[in-house]
Formats: sequence, C-alpha cells, structure tokens
Amino acid sequence: QRERAAADRLFALLPPEQEREFHAYWEEFEQNETNEAKFANALDRMQPFLLNAATDFHTWHQSAVTAEKILEREAPVKEYFPDVFSYAEACVNDALKSGLIKER
Repeated sequence: QRERAAADRLFALLPPEQEREFHAYWEEFEQNETNEAKFANALDRMQPFLLNAATDFHTWHQSAVTAEKILEREAPVKEYFPDVFSYAEACVNDALKSGLIKER
C-alpha cells in the first residue's frame, strides 16, 4: 500500500497522458502476468539480494532471514536468469557454510 501511494504521488507530478501510461505500467508490473512484468519482477527481486550478498548478508543476518526464505523469494529469477539464480544459490550456500545465515 505504501508503494502504491508513493507511486500515485509521483505519477501525479506527470502530465495527464504520461500519468495514465505510467499507472498502466505499474499495474502491469504489480499483476505480474505478462512476460515483461515477470522479467521486471525478476530484476526487482535481484536488487536486494545483490546488496545483501555484497555485505556478507549483514541485514538478513541481523533480521534472521533464512536461506529457505531467500531462495523462495528469488525463485522467479530462475525463469528469466537461470545462471544468475545459480549464482544466488551458490552465494546462499556459501553464506550457510560460513554461518552468516541459517537454513531455516
């Protein structure tokens, strides 16, 4: 809801035609039904993963986010970026072995 409210405020700054266009893109992304939306959602899920991996999973370690939850969240990435998903799995496995995160 907060993201939607923020998007509404941001889009309201645009000329009416662009506001409608961007709202349509936002809805498409949120519904996650088209190939383009699925692709964009896969990219969107990778950003927090890459940030956490770059900091030795510090934030997720502090919040007790498990390997199981991380891989569950990243599952849509597998469809569009199987090699990137394999990299994510390897990072998670390394973090498990190092004790940075717990399995469950």
